[in-house]
Amino acid sequence: MRLINVFAMISILICSLGVEANAQNPLVKQPDSIKQKVLLLEKEIFEAKDLHHKNKLIIKKAYVLKDAGSVNAAIKTFDRVPYTIAKEELAFEALYNLALLYYSQNKYEPASQYLSYIDFYIPEYTNQPKVIFLNVLVHNVLEEFKGAKNSLEHYSKYCDKNINVDSIYKTLTTMKQPEKAKRLSGYMPGLGQFYAGKPWKGINSFLLNAGFLGYAGYCVYHKRYVTSVFSGLEFFVSFYTGGKRNAYSIVQKQNARTIQNLNHFLIEWSESCNEEKLK
Repeated sequence: MRLINVFAMISILICSLGVEANAQNPLVKQPDSIKQKVLLLEKEIFEAKDLHHKNKLIIKKAYVLKDAGSVNAAIKTFDRVPYTIAKEELAFEALYNLALLYYSQNKYEPASQYLSYIDFYIPEYTNQPKVIFLNVLVHNVLEEFKGAKNSLEHYSKYCDKNINVDSIYKTLTTMKQPEKAKRLSGYMPGLGQFYAGKPWKGINSFLLNAGFLGYAGYCVYHKRYVTSVFSGLEFFVSFYTGGKRNAYSIVQKQNARTIQNLNHFLIEWSESCNEEKLK
């Protein structure tokens, strides 16, 4: 009986490992036609002798994966192109798509990094409208507003619909600072939440901190020192540090929403531009 149980456990383990491996394989969830196309392209890549032809096949495979929705697999495939030695047009295709895909995955630092590679390795492509516009979006999210504003002013020359760049970025100066909110909550619990525009959360934070600090003092007064430390001060410190983190988080999320709304507005504006100018 024990032997049967052991075999059963081994079978379950093998099956679970197989399921996990399949879940990690980007081709498993794809239709058979996509799988076949990717596998055939990989075979051609392996057999290709000419580097330029090989890079073209890699990019073709990456586009197939991208169109199929396998973003992570597409990123890995585009990254196989040796952009430092590849022909400029192929290096650009790889680097731009890497920046775009990372941006779509909310990975803004890598997106910015690959855009900087375009500027460094193939600077003649930095003035392409789609590169300029992606720079605007990435700079916005990273709160590099000076660079974003300069890029948007450049990009607006390609668009037949006017946009007031100064007015857009003037509104962003009203955004609050997460570090300031955290610092204010350090001076007085709840003050950072008031600064963030959340007065009720500020009042709640202040009352909780005052309550636990007052209870700690009450216990000390009645010589209940252990209770004072573990039931009063410990909770006070926990809510005090948590309040600072909460104030920081509130302002950070507010700023992220503001920038997200700005990028959505800019994307809609860009889509309404004269397409002929943007080619």
